[in-house]
Amino acid sequence: MKSTAEALAQNDDVRTEDIADAVDFLQRKINAAIISGRPVSFAAYRSKVVMEMALSIRTQHPQTPAPSQGHAKRL
Repeated sequence: MKSTAEALAQNDDVRTEDIADAVDFLQRKINAAIISGRPVSFAAYRSKVVMEMALSIRTQHPQTPAPSQGHAKRL
């Protein structure tokens, strides 16, 4: 699951807000199953965990664009 979360966290085509929205949706789906006494979908639980891991990775290691070679500052 970690490699999937890392790949998602590094994918610039997926916005952080979209991942957070997916986590919220999946949590509501899980809560609805619990409230109604139905089994919780393993796929929903696993997907939520992967999305939460991806959010955590993005929060801990925000991606910053690398400076272009022409404008790199010398120390």
